[in-house]
Amino acid sequence: MSYTAWEIILFLLFAFVLGFILGWIWFGRLFSGKTEADNNSASDKISSDADLEACRAKCAKTEAELATAHARIAQLQGDLDAAASAPKKQTFTTSAPKPSAFSGDALEAAKANPDDLKLIKGVGPIMEKVLNEHGCYTFEQVANLSDQDVEWVAANINTFPDRITRDKWVEQAKKLAAEK
Repeated sequence: MSYTAWEIILFLLFAFVLGFILGWIWFGRLFSGKTEADNNSASDKISSDADLEACRAKCAKTEAELATAHARIAQLQGDLDAAASAPKKQTFTTSAPKPSAFSGDALEAAKANPDDLKLIKGVGPIMEKVLNEHGCYTFEQVANLSDQDVEWVAANINTFPDRITRDKWVEQAKKLAAEK
């Protein structure tokens, strides 16, 4: 064999041995079962331990906040249950008769020429509709309410008894009727 053939065989043999050694080192590390964390230095392990303790502390804090939130939810649920079992809105009844201005000929005259009762402070669109359903359409009808009539109106429109007096519906209606 010639010198070149021996040279080629020698280079191939050298490449085979070098590849075998490098492969053994490389694959030995991959399949040895060691993880990169196992290969870290001691300072990295200390840092990881510190991170783990920080995570545990944060977890404990979050669990405490969660327990507080659950206690607050239980308290609110108790409040809600108490509110649900509380007596419902009181309805007021009266023995006072229906005002005469809210029925008969006076009612027909009032229906023919109604006033805007919303101009009275304390009477909104819904309250005006309720008053109309009970036969009250004009300022004059409201202005002529007696104490007994006020009691009947309060009981029948399902409001608290002193609302009409407190908001001074009768006085306001007298002024509005005079201005009309």
